Amino acid sequence: MHDDDTGAALPSDRLLTTPKACAYLNVSRQTLYRLHQAGHFPCVKISAGLTNWRLSDLRAYADSKTRRVRQE
Repeated sequence: MHDDDTGAALPSDRLLTTPKACAYLNVSRQTLYRLHQAGHFPCVKISAGLTNWRLSDLRAYADSKTRRVRQE
């Protein structure tokens, strides 16, 4: 989910809902919260029952977990 439904690139400061954050990282809701609790990325509390996630934080986490292949 690196792009929105129109195919345009998402701005890095965009806030994602929990379902969209899960889709972006391809993880379950439980895994998303587990990664958050382990300190991999922060959340943004909108209200008592609403949590959002910064796309830039999720991208940084995903980039840190992407294995780079050395080209020769």
